[in-house]
Parts: sequence; C-alpha cells; structure tokens
Amino acid sequence: MKIARSKSDIWESVEMVDMDDLGGGYADVGAMVIRVWSEPDQEPGFRARLTFGGPEESEPAVSVVTNPEEVLQAVRSWLSRFSSAEPPVPTPDNV
Repeated sequence: MKIARSKSDIWESVEMVDMDDLGGGYADVGAMVIRVWSEPDQEPGFRARLTFGGPEESEPAVSVVTNPEEVLQAVRSWLSRFSSAEPPVPTPDNV
C-alpha cells in the first residue's frame, strides 16, 4: 500500500472502480465524510465532524467529536453495519 505524502500523491494512490464491476444491487451502499480541524485555543483542540448515511437513512447523520479515538469508534461502528447481520447503527447520541 502506498501512503500519500502530498495532495498530488493522493490521486496516484486511488484506484477508480466502476460500480457495475462490483456486481449486483446496491442496497448496502453508504458514505461517510470525515472533516478534521484544530482549535488551538480550546482544550482539547482536536475536532472532527463525521457525516454519514446508508440505505436506512433519508438524510445523512452528523456527529462532532473531540478526540481521534471517538472518530475511530464511530467509523468502526458505521462499517459494522455493512459486515454483520444485525449491526449497531451509529447516531449522534451514541458516537
């Protein structure tokens, strides 16, 4: 796996995939966007906004967290929806 070191490297490490090549229905398609920033005058200064959705939601959910571990926990929880029969659904209240 190549690790991107600059913005131009990011696109070199991305492989574009045609969804039609993945086969079949898209009932389990979802998306998550993570925006991270720093607020140096706050303690803790770390901030992240997670916007995510899947086939069950009509509108994306949004969570704001204040440490990297909460980001990882939210991503794991959200991804589990796509890999288990009865996954937990992340909400702004349980992230």
